Amino acid sequence: MQPACIEEVAAAIGRAPSAAMVAKVEADLMRHLRQLARTEKGWGGLSREQRMQRAAEAAQAEALADAQKAADRKASRLVAQVREVQRMEARAAQLKAQGVKNPHHAALFERMRTADDYVGGVRNEYMAEIADAVHSVEPQFFGLMQNPENVRAFARAVMDGDTSNPVMSKAAQAYLAAMEDMRLRSNAAGTDIGQLDYGYLPQPHDVGRVARAGKQAWMDFVFPRLKRERYVTEDGAPMGDAEVLKLLESAYDTISTEGRNKMVPGTAGQGSRASRFDDAHRVLHFKDADAHLDYVDSFGRGSLLESISGHVGGMSKNIGLMEEFGANPNTTYRLLKDTAEKLDNVTGARAAWHELATLDMTWDTLTGTTAQPVSAGMARFFQGVRNFTTATKLQGVLLSSFTDAPLQVLVGKSAGIPLGEGMKSLVRGFGKHAKASAEDLALGMDEIAGEMARWHQSNLAQGWTAKLANTTMKLTLVEGWTNGLRRGFALTLSRALERHRMTDWGVLDEFGRRRLESAGVTEADWKIWQMAEAQDGMLTKNSIRAIEGVPEADLNRATARLLGYIDSEARTAVLAPDLTTRATIQQGTKAGTFGGEMLRSLMLFKSFPMAIVDKHLRRLRNIPTAQGKVAYSVAMMASLQLFGAVSMQLKDIVQGKDPRDMTTGKFWAAAAAQGGGLGVFGDILYTGMGGEARGGQANWTSLLGPVFGNVMDAFNIARKGAGWVLADEGKADDARRNFGAEVLRFTKGNMPFVNLWYLRAAVDHMLLHELQEQLSPGYLRRMRRKAQKEWGQGFWWEPGEATPERAPNLETAAGE
Repeated sequence: MQPACIEEVAAAIGRAPSAAMVAKVEADLMRHLRQLARTEKGWGGLSREQRMQRAAEAAQAEALADAQKAADRKASRLVAQVREVQRMEARAAQLKAQGVKNPHHAALFERMRTADDYVGGVRNEYMAEIADAVHSVEPQFFGLMQNPENVRAFARAVMDGDTSNPVMSKAAQAYLAAMEDMRLRSNAAGTDIGQLDYGYLPQPHDVGRVARAGKQAWMDFVFPRLKRERYVTEDGAPMGDAEVLKLLESAYDTISTEGRNKMVPGTAGQGSRASRFDDAHRVLHFKDADAHLDYVDSFGRGSLLESISGHVGGMSKNIGLMEEFGANPNTTYRLLKDTAEKLDNVTGARAAWHELATLDMTWDTLTGTTAQPVSAGMARFFQGVRNFTTATKLQGVLLSSFTDAPLQVLVGKSAGIPLGEGMKSLVRGFGKHAKASAEDLALGMDEIAGEMARWHQSNLAQGWTAKLANTTMKLTLVEGWTNGLRRGFALTLSRALERHRMTDWGVLDEFGRRRLESAGVTEADWKIWQMAEAQDGMLTKNSIRAIEGVPEADLNRATARLLGYIDSEARTAVLAPDLTTRATIQQGTKAGTFGGEMLRSLMLFKSFPMAIVDKHLRRLRNIPTAQGKVAYSVAMMASLQLFGAVSMQLKDIVQGKDPRDMTTGKFWAAAAAQGGGLGVFGDILYTGMGGEARGGQANWTSLLGPVFGNVMDAFNIARKGAGWVLADEGKADDARRNFGAEVLRFTKGNMPFVNLWYLRAAVDHMLLHELQEQLSPGYLRRMRRKAQKEWGQGFWWEPGEATPERAPNLETAAGE
């Protein structure tokens, strides 16, 4: 900037501009010159002074718009803060009347849970809009193999406007419409995201691959694949190679350091959540879809479906948090936290007596702070280990999932679903028609979002281990079972809401209103729900969106609340860990840290029993009468115990054993542990800490979780191997056989697919039993003796026999 220009700026603002301000003005001018050169007709015929004048006018307009946007954000933040403080205090008064300790903390914990549900509602609506796109590129063969032709055809339809494939063209149009809708809704919430003039596909950079390639190799790969007409100078002329390469150098530095190269040490942290999207101009513009996919194959992470799902999830979180807490959710949260601590006169209160999460831990989990890895490499490694453990240890998990059925009926009854309808919900969600209906209504969207978070506390990471784990969940049939039940419950609850919404908010029964309030539903939302026309006898997001004369923001809120409420209830009926359970497990630790990864590995598979306690205790609290609380508790415990017994017997039968004697207290105690998701404690209950679990390893190692249990098991086997090497000559043969048998057991227990519940018995009897007997003579005899000693069981399919000689003796279940 010329000295005379600097003097004019100083005169205009009343002070000398700083060097940083001058640099920003210059950068803005250059950016607008390039942008206008690319978009304005006749730009080349203008003089330099005219071009500078037009660019200055554009920069001025942008600066004024930015100032207005900043003012809007400030207003949004203040309105949200006033609203949320009043809402927290009102809810705290209700909770205090119910006898809740630290009611303001409890109200804020509840508010964060409802915000998490709201974010889920936003996500589900947009995932439903892109369902065609997801199905067009989803992996085939149980999720193992991606169809490259479909992926490329979809990308060409999006980026290149290719209409040669009608199916992909339709999917691309729906996808682009959803992306534009999300952009506009995000901007309405406070962001300032510009629109690309070509089809948008996410660019999921793998920082590790980019950094390992090195700057020169990365630039050599990217340079020939760029859309060069996007790169122009301020006078409209195409940029030369040197200028484009300079841009690429800067882009490489930013990508390979995750933006740390632009940090100014000592400055304050990030601004509002909305401001992070301002001026987020893309540097890499690929010439076509093929060039984009080539880059993703070489320097991206995950599949196209994963990047799309991740983008929708990230945008939904930003939209949801800003709509709930204003343009700067962090500032609103800090105000709410300080207010709660002052009014309750306590600091660091937990969510409840059975939980270990603080407010900050829960907020960081909600915003995704704990999911952002400190070390991407460490996070990938440990998540890969947990993925592999999921694939090998949950091959019989369907047989533990039968407790879903009674819980679904019980939760449905408490949500106002008649008993008969609750029973129908167990089968309503299965089949292609039910799946298509649910997708159209944005109900039960876990499957389409690529999420299977019931048996582990976070989404599976990308890569081959994630594919292996997801494929295992499909092959065990538990994914289909879980998603089918959730769909059925969601569809049934939507029908029940259609009936219930005819009752005005003020005359709802106390339990119904408490349940809705704890889910974040307000009287304003209820009134909008009442205005909607039913769709096939259901209250749906489509019927709410069809309402006329209601502000768009109110429709957005009412729709997200409906979808979030239904999804939350479905995740209680067919359990999945909610926000506070995830926060309790993670304890505020970040992914990619040693402590964080150790804790996540230690708590693998423990989210399910924790979610049972957490969710159902909260549900009990909303029941207004002691009689109702007792009835709910008795029904839940009895059903869990009964179906836990069914699960135990089925597990034994598929392993070739006769049923256990059900006339003993020992059996029903183990059934209660099994029904509550505490299978490890069931092992300890009847064999003690020093006994062996079903996998053959010591029970105490199971308390450390399957990852550390495997490590300890491998250590013990290695110790036995050392004992074989060091054994006296007379004992060497026994030590060798024992070591070989242990290696075989450990290998079998950690092999994918061979322990699937419907294949395990055949594999064992036709192959592994004979190998075990050869390696450790007497192994089969000891197996029979152990079953007889612990439970008095015989075998309907004798160990070592290729085929069974009889059917299971069901009379043993009655003690005969």
